[in-house]
Amino acid sequence: MKKLTVILLAVFMVIGMSTAASAAPTLSFNIDFYGGDTTYLQGDFDLGETIILQPGDSVKVDILFSVTEEAVVGGGFDLAFNPSNLAASSLMLTAPFLDFGLSEITSGHVRAQGGVWPAGNFLGPGENIGIASFTFECLGASLDELWLYDFDTVTSEWVTETGACLDGQIDGIYLASISNVPIPGAVWLLGSGLIGLVGLRRRRS
Repeated sequence: MKKLTVILLAVFMVIGMSTAASAAPTLSFNIDFYGGDTTYLQGDFDLGETIILQPGDSVKVDILFSVTEEAVVGGGFDLAFNPSNLAASSLMLTAPFLDFGLSEITSGHVRAQGGVWPAGNFLGPGENIGIASFTFECLGASLDELWLYDFDTVTSEWVTETGACLDGQIDGIYLASISNVPIPGAVWLLGSGLIGLVGLRRRRS
């Protein structure tokens, strides 16, 4: 009887430990392209997708996060891209995140650090909570991948309401690709040929 009790107790302890381990907060991110010179719709999330732009096109971008189990009290990110083919502008943090004065757009980076204030306010747990918005403009032809990193590898920004640090979960997250595709030369050649044929037909008539 005692052996059975010990075995059952051990089983319950293992189950309890595995449940506690699975309940650790996890952090994930999403990206949303919409508007500008595109037909992409806001709310149709584009994580892992390849977005098509023509050189000169602009598109609006939202960065969002999801967190499980616990709410967070703040966070930050560093979105890296190729500055030769993309330019970013008009960075705005999404309420209730506030700018600490460290948010910026530099060559090849959109960086933002935000916090939920006043103290005692939390965000989450939940899915696709907005952090920041900005605009991309396509400068040239290439395929650019967008990667998300932690805003600061020394200071903790992603902290839960119980003090758990989630910064270690942001270490080079692939979000999406932007294919900066120019109109092919063959299309221009075909168009000029059609215009020439129309002109020739009118001349004959």
